[in-house]
Amino acid sequence: MENRTELQPYSVLMSVYSGENPEFFAQSLESLYTQTYPADEIVVVCDGELNEQLDGVLEQYSEKFGGKLKIHRLESHGGTAKCANTGLAICKNEYIMKMDSDDTVSYTHLRAHETCAD
Repeated sequence: MENRTELQPYSVLMSVYSGENPEFFAQSLESLYTQTYPADEIVVVCDGELNEQLDGVLEQYSEKFGGKLKIHRLESHGGTAKCANTGLAICKNEYIMKMDSDDTVSYTHLRAHETCAD
């Protein structure tokens, strides 16, 4: 295994559908925003049409993350596998962390994983 001295860029892949809890979704995105080792990109695949509250969360965090948040909308509900495959094709980095829309991570979680990967 090669010895890396630099932290490697990584993507976060997440999907969301209309039945998700907007508050949990916002907490999940906020936990990514406060990382000490932030993602190079965050790919969110919308599994069909979202409700107004979830779209509001995406709009809010799209502004916070700037160009790091990439949103892809499926025209209709495709399910978990279709969202994952679609998102994997969009992610640009070799390292990808898959999260559910109600998952949260502590602010040093990803730095700790990078240290373990070395």
